[in-house]
Amino acid sequence: MRNFAIVIAAASLASGFLVAEGAKAQQRFQLERTDQGIVRLDTETGAITTCTQENNELTCRMAPDERAAYETELDLLENG
Repeated sequence: MRNFAIVIAAASLASGFLVAEGAKAQQRFQLERTDQGIVRLDTETGAITTCTQENNELTCRMAPDERAAYETELDLLENG
């Protein structure tokens, strides 16, 4: 019976941790509706992504300066 209580306590702590991590991930991104679609801000990195709905599809693109930084980082990783 004591082992059962320990297992229940451990499961409760673990589920609380998972809920806290999920809430943290939800707070990382901020979404704002605009006339052209949706803007997503990554509050950790500052990256901005714009999303528009075209032909019943949501299309998202990084802001031009973010795309350039992304491409540079990919080149650095590929070339070592």
